[in-house]
Amino acid sequence: MGYLQRSGKLVADESSDAPMEEPMLKEFLLKEQVHALRVSAKLSAREDQVLELMLKGRLDREIAQELRVAEGSVKTTKFRMRQKLSKAAGR
Repeated sequence: MGYLQRSGKLVADESSDAPMEEPMLKEFLLKEQVHALRVSAKLSAREDQVLELMLKGRLDREIAQELRVAEGSVKTTKFRMRQKLSKAAGR
């Protein structure tokens, strides 16, 4: 049995014989949660880029180099992004 997403919820797909592996399931659910937060927090394009690179495990210095901005700009973007995400998460 596998899993499908229907109406924003993960449900069992009884037509599939292959089970969804636990790490795959966790990654899927994390991606769905991140996407929902992105939408509800109304992240800017730059904030979205920084978040994507953070999720890939990049350091501020590496993010700055990849986006060709100052490291201080990355830190400021992360601060604003965290404010928006906290507000969207109801914290």
